[in-house]
Amino acid sequence: MGMNNSVKKLLEQSKQNEKRLEEIKKELEAQQAEAGKTLREEQKNFYVNNQREWKFSDYVYGANSDFQTSATWSLDNLNAIIQQITSAVVGILGPVGKLPEGVETSPDVESINKEGGITDDMRLLVASNCLNLLTGIVNSFGKSSKVQVSTATNSIPIGQGLRIFASVSCNVTQERGFFNNQVMSSYRYGYVVSYSLDEFLQQAEQTLVAQYEMTLNALNIAAKDNYNSFAKKEIDLRQYKETADFIEEMTIEIIEKIKVLNQRERALDRTERVYEDQIKFLKHCLIEYGFDAEVSTHITAQIKKLSH
Repeated sequence: MGMNNSVKKLLEQSKQNEKRLEEIKKELEAQQAEAGKTLREEQKNFYVNNQREWKFSDYVYGANSDFQTSATWSLDNLNAIIQQITSAVVGILGPVGKLPEGVETSPDVESINKEGGITDDMRLLVASNCLNLLTGIVNSFGKSSKVQVSTATNSIPIGQGLRIFASVSCNVTQERGFFNNQVMSSYRYGYVVSYSLDEFLQQAEQTLVAQYEMTLNALNIAAKDNYNSFAKKEIDLRQYKETADFIEEMTIEIIEKIKVLNQRERALDRTERVYEDQIKFLKHCLIEYGFDAEVSTHITAQIKKLSH
């Protein structure tokens, strides 16, 4: 269970706070249980419908909770959860060892790894796509201090026949007499990573470099969505900056990974095009969203990092 230091201190101060947080946790789990049923229906409907009849199996699945006060809200706990998912996916190559709390794997993972060619080269691909999906769902709820009870689901492919289906339930409350009257932001993340040989065969024509380039494009779309949400005041400054930092970090790591993979294939000119296209994208964003000083500073710094 994720919990930042400010929440831990509030629980130490009052048994009443501890009792109320336990109640919120149970409410979230009930909320997520319903979302989990929806997630399973969406999983089945994706693979078996009027357009396709693909076989699929679970690969990794789990759920994690996260509790924060709005005053110290951050994406750090979400990032830790994403690292757990990533470690579960690419960390179970070979014999399955000790798994992170809240994570379970299919008994077929070893045969799936072999069939899908799932190697450590996929670690960044998995992490980037999971980050993109889950932060997108969290930010779709609006400002972190907005009092609400909401649930949302989504799914995206993460390469080599793997696809993540995720749901996030949030319970944001502010109650007199609890947590020093602070806004408490509580989240429950549920996810299923599936494997389908049929989807793998559909993706087989794409090289690993091409899959990373597609993920880079998806992150650019997420970056624009983040600029846009902040410009429209749909998210607050802290959400914008944390999301922007995570996207930037992943973007740079992906470009470096593409560079390494291209070096293996001796395709250095392709790497240069990636750098050029990314700088071009950022300059376009600077024109579109540069009227905001925070956004302008952030984009300008990225352009400087990528210019070499």
